[in-house]
Amino acid sequence: MNSYKLSELQAQAILDMKLQRLTSLEHAKVKEEHDTLLETIIELKGILASEPKIFDIIKQEMLEQKKKYGDERRTTIIEEETEIETEDMIEKEDMLVTITQSGYIKRTPLELYKKQGRGGKGIVATETKEGDIVNNLFVTTTHSHTLFFTDIGRVYWLKTYKIPLASRYSKGKAIVNLLNLSKDEAVSAVLPVADFDEKNFLIMATKHGMIKKTRLEKYSRPRNRPLYNL
Repeated sequence: MNSYKLSELQAQAILDMKLQRLTSLEHAKVKEEHDTLLETIIELKGILASEPKIFDIIKQEMLEQKKKYGDERRTTIIEEETEIETEDMIEKEDMLVTITQSGYIKRTPLELYKKQGRGGKGIVATETKEGDIVNNLFVTTTHSHTLFFTDIGRVYWLKTYKIPLASRYSKGKAIVNLLNLSKDEAVSAVLPVADFDEKNFLIMATKHGMIKKTRLEKYSRPRNRPLYNL
């Protein structure tokens, strides 16, 4: 009586009802549901058998969507094809690049190196194998170029985001696995370049005292093969 808001008389009438009558009521409900499903099946088969009915339903649904969402186009369609480069999908981020004497290189997000107050003990910047030391370290961005100058006068290009990303505790990856260095060829200098500006120059000198100055823009066209610089 409390659950279904029945009067005492109604509740008693249900209790007095025989199980056979309750079963008959449930049977009637199932039969009614069955008849409804049969009608739905006949209707759906009729639609599938009639192409005009199908198109009419599609039309009605499209008109409903148009009425509900139809507003002025918010995008502009232009006849211009643009090629998406890998760099376009890489976020521009400050990186710290470290290179060891034995030729291991890596990049680490600069944000991992937090500002330290006076009297700090410092943190690990990179792990090195025994006898190895860090001989090159610089800050650049993922979209900048890094130029590698070798001891036989060649220069290689590499986008910073292609340098292996590693933790502060990793020694990195061998440069020979990133650059197509020849046998016994070694990197002698590394230069990060954000912009190949025609106003800037690159000055270099050899062990035997030869020196030259070249416009930086001359190095702005990376090739699959290294460029002979000296």
